[in-house]
Amino acid sequence: MRKIVIHCKPIVERQCYENEYDWSFSDVHGTKEIDILVDDVEALDDWELCTHYGIDYEKVNMIEVA
Repeated sequence: MRKIVIHCKPIVERQCYENEYDWSFSDVHGTKEIDILVDDVEALDDWELCTHYGIDYEKVNMIEVA
């Protein structure tokens, strides 16, 4: 299955622990950005994908294929 990286603002760190996301701080931006790795759901657009995983779209910087 294809993986997607959701690049988020660091304010979602607590949510990452609570939901046991596969995540890390950004290799590029350090603690200023969190990268969450999720399975792609191709039928969903970016906003719907974030909603599916319980991530506030307003806290997302960018979404890309892993």
